[in-house]
Amino acid sequence: HRQLLEYLSGIGYYIILTTATGAHDLPLRIIRYNNAKQFFNQVFSTQLVGLVKPDPRFYVEIAETLHVEPHRIIHIGDSLKYDILPAMKAGYKTILFDWRTKCRPGDNTACITDLWEILEYIL
Repeated sequence: HRQLLEYLSGIGYYIILTTATGAHDLPLRIIRYNNAKQFFNQVFSTQLVGLVKPDPRFYVEIAETLHVEPHRIIHIGDSLKYDILPAMKAGYKTILFDWRTKCRPGDNTACITDLWEILEYIL
């Protein structure tokens, strides 16, 4: 997935990571350990934002912090309940990444089983 991150950051995408982990420094350590820090412009955790997923205000707060209209943000998540539905309520475009099964037609979001499929929806 490093090549995908390189490609997206290379064409100017602003890439952020959102996480529900308790400690804000954990995802930062993981990114550094995987030598991927240069691909992520910002990291938002529930600890940093002060709101928890699946509260849509978590995503609203991120958009406000970034000074970006929510409809201009594409959120890619692996949980319909904790990622996709609250991000949709906040006004984001969404893509469900589900490597286990195909999406259900009623999910009302784009669905991918391989991260490279993101390109079909954003380019």
